[in-house]
Amino acid sequence: MADHYEALGVGRDATTDEIKKAYRRLARELHPDVNPGAEASERFKSITHAYDVLSDAKQRQKYDQGGQSGGFDGQNFGNFGDIFETFFGGGGGSSRGPRSRRERGQDALVRVDLDLDEVIFGTHRDLEVDTAIVCDTCKGSCCAPGTSPITCDICHGTGSIQRAVRSLLGNVMTSSPCGSCRGYGTIIATPCMTCSGQGRVRARRTVPVDIPAGVDTGLRLQMPGSGEAGPAAGPNGDLYLEMKVRHHDVFSRDGDDLLCSLEVPMTGAILGTNVKVKALDGDIDVEIRPGVQSSEVLTIKDRGITKLRGSGRGDLKIGIHVVTHVRGVLAAEGAGRPIGIVASGLDVVYPREHRDLWQATANCGLLLSEAPPGTRPEPFRFPLRNRIVAALSEVVVVVESREKGGSLITAAQAVDRGVPVMAVPGPMGKRASAGTNQLLCDGAAPVTSADDVLTALSFHHGRSAVYPTDLRARPRGEDIPVYRALQHEPRTIDGVALVAGLSLVEAAMSLARLEAAGWLAQADGWFECVGSPLR
Repeated sequence: MADHYEALGVGRDATTDEIKKAYRRLARELHPDVNPGAEASERFKSITHAYDVLSDAKQRQKYDQGGQSGGFDGQNFGNFGDIFETFFGGGGGSSRGPRSRRERGQDALVRVDLDLDEVIFGTHRDLEVDTAIVCDTCKGSCCAPGTSPITCDICHGTGSIQRAVRSLLGNVMTSSPCGSCRGYGTIIATPCMTCSGQGRVRARRTVPVDIPAGVDTGLRLQMPGSGEAGPAAGPNGDLYLEMKVRHHDVFSRDGDDLLCSLEVPMTGAILGTNVKVKALDGDIDVEIRPGVQSSEVLTIKDRGITKLRGSGRGDLKIGIHVVTHVRGVLAAEGAGRPIGIVASGLDVVYPREHRDLWQATANCGLLLSEAPPGTRPEPFRFPLRNRIVAALSEVVVVVESREKGGSLITAAQAVDRGVPVMAVPGPMGKRASAGTNQLLCDGAAPVTSADDVLTALSFHHGRSAVYPTDLRARPRGEDIPVYRALQHEPRTIDGVALVAGLSLVEAAMSLARLEAAGWLAQADGWFECVGSPLR
């Protein structure tokens, strides 16, 4: 290999500036971008390596003393200092310097309890956090006021101690942290009394937090630089906020949707109604369509929770629960004597002009249906419904009926019990009025206004709780305790047997007799009293 001085074209007594000028001149001529030839590329590498050796005073001195002896020409292995630094971390006299007392602080975790209404649009909180802050006395210097760290007299500020160790390669210099200053290079002779020389103290501080909308339980928010202060006023760690959404008595959450349940009275479910729902962000007018069923879900768009990622809001989903009578669909005891009885299935009230009267009567009296609420009407229940209506009524008014409508059965049951029957005249030739017109022909009193009904009721105002015209056979013997067991609430046959103190066979026979006499009604295995109570 050519001599480094010859490669650069300078003498051995050339100065550093002369070596630099020579290298720059040759580099402009031989650079691959200017001269792309292979020979020029090899020469460019040679002058670059020669300049790296001769421009460094230590490497030039070693080169002048040893030249290329021993085969270590410097191109392949550099100098021994590089080898020592690679294997021993700072050999050859180099040093990494003292380590800093300033370190990054620890991260902190705080749980934040939120109400569901705060999650919809987000909220602002001022959190009180118990954490480490920079010491106000020493301002993070760790020294008492008026003092400062002094240089370690053992390592002389380097933070490490170097020792010569014999090895196969000869004497090798090793470096280890100074035991006196623990690698810092300085010693705090007079530490701060407030922080004990740590540069930080424990204290409570207020952290303002803007919590975004849409967070959920378990979600963690990261606030960089809001954690604990590091030693010697080092940079703060991060603060993590773990969200916890409290349980709400009315609303629950499904992703970005809000869920709630709405109780609708039977009359509102049949006729339809408007209900005001108190949502978390204001009242909502909900329209209940006629014929709504329990377990149906109404969806109110964009009244849920604001989405955490993206835009827009979820939906409010309202589950409908149709409320029936507390003690059964036929129970009216304790609510006063009904002033009117409305018999209807889950159909639309007709004619429409009777809708308000129908609902007002249902609210004041007793709503009967040929099927238990929430189930579809079954034809075999119609005769039972007709007997119940006739037994409970003081006056039966048939507004409209076909020639063989169910209302005619009710009227026939009322006649058998001595209950007056009235009918509203309808147009001749109209099929929907054929039944009512036939009742008028058979002697039913006509109804042309509400005064006609009130007049009819005044004739029977003095009737007692047990109607004098009640043709049912009164319960006798063991049928009496069975009937008493059902006066307050519906029961199954097992419950009746238990309360009445009878066997299942005796209870079943008694229930059959009472049902045949019209004192009881049975639906899906449940029995309850009907008609006027037994006194």
